[in-house]
Amino acid sequence: MISDFQVNIIERSSGQLREGVVRGATHSDKVLWSHWHSEMLPGAQDSHWDWDQLIDLALAMPDRFEVYALESDNEIQGFRMLEISDTEVETYGIHALRLSTAPWNRPPVRRYVGVGSILVAVAIQSSVELGFGGCIHCESLPGAEKFHEQNGMTEFGSPSSEALRRYRFTEEAANAFIERLRNDELIT
Repeated sequence: MISDFQVNIIERSSGQLREGVVRGATHSDKVLWSHWHSEMLPGAQDSHWDWDQLIDLALAMPDRFEVYALESDNEIQGFRMLEISDTEVETYGIHALRLSTAPWNRPPVRRYVGVGSILVAVAIQSSVELGFGGCIHCESLPGAEKFHEQNGMTEFGSPSSEALRRYRFTEEAANAFIERLRNDELIT
């Protein structure tokens, strides 16, 4: 698991950077998740993901899964789950399984900007630390496909068993993505 690291997210109303930290998720984060899960809009594509269970799974199987929380303003702003060992990791890099942002970081509110990008960077950093050069892959919810395409991920293979399109970052595309976040001062 990567070490905690400081990040900045952008407060949409002012354009100012707000400090945050990305860290491994803990049992106590389940209470914070419950708070924002109750505010999720009906029909959110990730509303069925139970982060209580995902956090428990990662804590029970740390050699296979990792869950990270991005905390700022004394609240969880988003979660990221990674699968760090499976049959496709050697070929495509770390499997970026799940990413959710708090309801107030989604349209129409969007209190903070950059949360999802930072959580993508978490997967890239984990990939680097595990020797995969920043390569990651994921199955994309339909609402995230445009994000993946605009940020240099390429579609590959056939859709997943859930009929989701699959995307991946090559080492070069991952490096370019990280550099953009550094230029925007979201990560150091």
